[in-house]
Amino acid sequence: METVDIQNTTNLRNLLYSFLSRSYAKEIDREYLLKIDSTLNMLKSYNEIAEDVMLGKGIGIMENFLGKAEDQNDLIEELALKYTTLFLNVSPNDVVKHVHPYESVYLSQEKLVMQEQRDEVLNFYDEYNIGIADDFKEPEDHIAVELAFLQKLNRDIYNDLSENNMSNALEKFKTHHDFMKQHLLRWIHLFGRDLMTADTDGFYDGLANITLGFVRQDFMYVREAIEYFENEI
Repeated sequence: METVDIQNTTNLRNLLYSFLSRSYAKEIDREYLLKIDSTLNMLKSYNEIAEDVMLGKGIGIMENFLGKAEDQNDLIEELALKYTTLFLNVSPNDVVKHVHPYESVYLSQEKLVMQEQRDEVLNFYDEYNIGIADDFKEPEDHIAVELAFLQKLNRDIYNDLSENNMSNALEKFKTHHDFMKQHLLRWIHLFGRDLMTADTDGFYDGLANITLGFVRQDFMYVREAIEYFENEI
């Protein structure tokens, strides 16, 4: 590893975490679709090095799904309906399996939202003055918010490296590692499994595979970055 390579990779990771967070935050719109080809290309370039089977599978599923779309308006409407049925528990006669995008539902004893896991992630957010957008009404342990927190850390790490502040960058890499280990990695595989089951060969099946593959590779990368900085400082 070299510092300049870590800085460039951190910028890419910032963009990919932003993409994943946006994917789960709300329905897919026209602006999202306009950017998705370039994002998938970035993911493919990333995976040329990572060679993660699940990430590659997710990219292929998503490209195949989007390639079949004949009309963008119909696609947006279809994906909006899919989002509401999967994540917002809105479907006629409960014919679509729902997926709960909250850490508390998977890890709390009660299997309910707004449990201790939500309070614990708030401690991380407060340390870095992370707030939730006023128009986002979901609990703070929502998958989109946890991914957005990691995106914010990467943006700050990039700025630290630009200023040659290695100690601050190392501190944030350690926070990144601890948050993943204590929170995201403890439940994202369960969430991803349910999402794949609920949307077999669909857009969100592809997204689930991409998310799990990327997060898995990124955790290993963060550990290597920490080791590098600890030896350099």
